[in-house]
Amino acid sequence: MNKLFEAPRSTQDDLTVLTAPTEIDIINADRLLYDLMSAAKSAPMIVLDMTATTFCDSSGFRRMSLAGDHLRAIGGDLRVVCSDRMHMLLSINQDDEHLSVFSNMTEAAIASPSLTDELVPAA
Repeated sequence: MNKLFEAPRSTQDDLTVLTAPTEIDIINADRLLYDLMSAAKSAPMIVLDMTATTFCDSSGFRRMSLAGDHLRAIGGDLRVVCSDRMHMLLSINQDDEHLSVFSNMTEAAIASPSLTDELVPAA
């Protein structure tokens, strides 16, 4: 099973960088969510490097959306670095509305926190 790997944390921006596996599907999507949520315990800003990811199915995108929603709820952000093709796939089901998408690591690292609409509490 492909595992996410945590890169050294940037002390300047308090970011945790995780590298996604080359393929994300129903087999490893729960591991993706687990690793993202585990990283959220130590840093509210997470960069998911998907530049080497060539395939991601809806289960993977859904887990990223869940993690992005969680991070925003605690004042953080999930920043995804991916190809234009992967960004297009994220946008098909509007999964890109749950996270911040960038085309390179530099943009993701220097971006200011997301200016998202306030979350509406459940009734």
